[in-house]
Amino acid sequence: MPVNSKQWKIILLSSLGGALEFYDFVIFAVFAMAIGETFFPSSSPVLSMLGAFVAFAIGYLARPFGGMLFSHFGDKYTRKKVFVLSISIMALATLLMGLLPGFSTLGITATIIFILLRLAQGIAIGGEIPGAITFVCEHIPKHPGLICGVIFLFINLGIFLADIAHALLIHVDPSIAWRIAFIFGGVLAVISYFLRKRLEESELFLNESKRHTLPILALFKNHARNAILGIFIVGSQAAVVSIFYLYITSFMQLRGYDNTVIAYTTIINLFTFSVFCTIAGAISDRIGQKLVILISALLFIPTGIYFYHSLSTHGAVMLSYTLVSIFAGGIAGAVSAYLTKLFPTDVRYSGISFCYNVGFALFGGLTPAIATYMIHHTGNTNSPAYLMSAVFIIAIIALLASKMHIKTLDK
Repeated sequence: MPVNSKQWKIILLSSLGGALEFYDFVIFAVFAMAIGETFFPSSSPVLSMLGAFVAFAIGYLARPFGGMLFSHFGDKYTRKKVFVLSISIMALATLLMGLLPGFSTLGITATIIFILLRLAQGIAIGGEIPGAITFVCEHIPKHPGLICGVIFLFINLGIFLADIAHALLIHVDPSIAWRIAFIFGGVLAVISYFLRKRLEESELFLNESKRHTLPILALFKNHARNAILGIFIVGSQAAVVSIFYLYITSFMQLRGYDNTVIAYTTIINLFTFSVFCTIAGAISDRIGQKLVILISALLFIPTGIYFYHSLSTHGAVMLSYTLVSIFAGGIAGAVSAYLTKLFPTDVRYSGISFCYNVGFALFGGLTPAIATYMIHHTGNTNSPAYLMSAVFIIAIIALLASKMHIKTLDK
């Protein structure tokens, strides 16, 4: 049965939070120097920027805690109210960050408030994407792959939106431009909040009679195997995003590529990746998420090595990157949908949140540093691809060892 207009509305409204998350990610990084000068003034611009990135990191470190907090209440009481709360906290924090007076006005108080707002933002985001995956897949249980593909399409849309905002503000004073960008993101989140309030709780959750005092304990008591294996399965997606779409800019600069070429190459392939997230997700609903992940992972290993070899030799970069983006779409479009089938309704939010946040923290956060270390100590510029191959081999083993709790959510 095809997705109807009401269901598409649920998908789109639920996906906005992911778009805003990555919008924030890029905007914060782009304006790090101006943010540093505003809230972490120093005689050294580098130290000011470092202060900004420390605040940025605090937000990321808060995500697993946010995921545990929101998933606890989401599994125990309500999906919808928790889902609405996460976007409202994110909206308020982002708006206040854009409006907050700087160090020159409030002194150290401004710095402390800014860090606390970033902490609140990180906590909210920690529950946002797992909440979207859980909420929508329970509303439309027959199309989890398509749904998750669209969610990650929107996540990448957030990167495009941030690039557009940066381009429009490039001639504006940086001390003002970053505020405009944050306020814009906050306004979008406020609009998303009011739209999301109209959503209803899913029948699947309402019909679930089990309510655990501590859902996370029930998760580890009854589904510890899938919870641990899920981290490594998500790790494949996290490492793909980190190594092939975030780290790649620095690597190409290291190899002497022109900034225009880098921007052109990465934006086109980010678009390809986004489109194939949805295509692969829809295909996975027909042939199974496990099969799509397995095929994509097996094809990704030689393709990723070929891509990094092309970068090092200035060979067929666009062709190899396009192939990488197609198979990356296969991973991102199916992994999250597969997670929804690893856990029953009573602990689904907790299970997805745990796997997603820990997987991205470990494999998304650490792989760029490990890849750089490997290049430095081995002198081999293909090291990121070899690291990815190792991550994928581990993910494939975890995938084969995992057991779906249910084949479809509606059964």
